[in-house]
Amino acid sequence: MYTVYIIYSLSKSKYYIGQTNNIDDRIKRHNNKQSLSTKNGGPLETYLHYKITNTL
Repeated sequence: MYTVYIIYSLSKSKYYIGQTNNIDDRIKRHNNKQSLSTKNGGPLETYLHYKITNTL
């Protein structure tokens, strides 16, 4: 199962979209500056996420 998520950068007023199979771990990695796309954009908050059970 995958999760599609949108997170929001409070410092840059910007949204980021991603997908993962472990949402909790992925959000932690974003907030710990372990993701190139968001490492300078923290703090980040989860704006929205959907669990996807079927893939094409």
